[in-house]
Amino acid sequence: MAGLKILHVAPHLRQGGAERLLFELATHPSDGVTHHVALMQDEVFFDRASLHVEDLGFDLGHRFGALTHLPASRRRLRALIERLKPDVVQGWLYYGAFLSLAVGARAPLVWSIHNTTFPRLLANPLLHLVDRALATRSRAAPDAIVYCASSARAFHEARGYAAKRGLVIENGVDLALFRPDAARRVARRAGLGLSDDAFAVLLSARNDPQKDLPNCLDAFALFRSKAPQARLLLAGRGMDGSDVGLGAMIAARGLEAAVLTLGAVADMPGLLDAADAVLLGSRYGEAMPMALLEALAMGKPIAATRIGDVGRLPCPPEALAPPADPRSLASALSFARAGDPRWAASFAEARTHYGLDTMTRAYEALYRRLAAQEQVS
Repeated sequence: MAGLKILHVAPHLRQGGAERLLFELATHPSDGVTHHVALMQDEVFFDRASLHVEDLGFDLGHRFGALTHLPASRRRLRALIERLKPDVVQGWLYYGAFLSLAVGARAPLVWSIHNTTFPRLLANPLLHLVDRALATRSRAAPDAIVYCASSARAFHEARGYAAKRGLVIENGVDLALFRPDAARRVARRAGLGLSDDAFAVLLSARNDPQKDLPNCLDAFALFRSKAPQARLLLAGRGMDGSDVGLGAMIAARGLEAAVLTLGAVADMPGLLDAADAVLLGSRYGEAMPMALLEALAMGKPIAATRIGDVGRLPCPPEALAPPADPRSLASALSFARAGDPRWAASFAEARTHYGLDTMTRAYEALYRRLAAQEQVS
């Protein structure tokens, strides 16, 4: 088969796990494969110099108001498909998958889903509405539905998504980028003002109810009562000093001197080098979090809630806790600090199983299969 052209349709490329995966996939193609990215809202956190980006003209800041842009954006997407003539179109996350329905029969269609459970209906009614539409259309519209974890596939198929179209392609980490660097660790810790004896815990996530910051802060406060030199690094969208609510949560627990609010950080490998462990206390929604895969690839122990496929990660069971249980999560942090020798095998297995090359090959095999079927038909 000649060169392969893939068009990705996504809400945006803000900082986030699924967004990083799309960026990595689009910027690490094999020979003969090119990727184009159509964004509903033109926001790109990552280095866009190596991306082919098209703007579909949404304002996602107003959920229901964004619907008024839908007809024009569908027309833009169809015109883009006529111009690019992609071999495969891939709709990312719920809104990207929903907009990709405009593809019709113009090209094989893939949906990419990266979460498990939902927020409550009243917290995001539009998301629930789009989910119901996708479940109904899944019986005919996409040629394949890719889930990043088995738990995500089981959850959605139980909600009516077509089982015969589903498959799992697990997330992958750029192992050349996410590898420890001793000199970088020294420099980054100095830049953050971390002393040699400080045990730095990194929570890399957006400030969102899914990530359950109260649970994480409660767990860290309990952990710090036994490890007074512990410091918590908060990195991600909304994790900065301008958020009054976040500041109040930190102050209510007496953690002002122990928490660094860093906001969105582009150099995640460097920040991971500065950290001694990674914390993720999500309450719902996680499938296979990139933050945890990147931590393990960098040789950092984790303390996380057992959500989605997190329980399948190659880590000791003591590293995981039930959701909304700060005492158990604090215990997992203590275990991360203890330096259990089993972590060495965990790090090695994670690097073997969750590499970017493995993920990229799986996606490209799917693209080639669907493109070949299109040519035959």
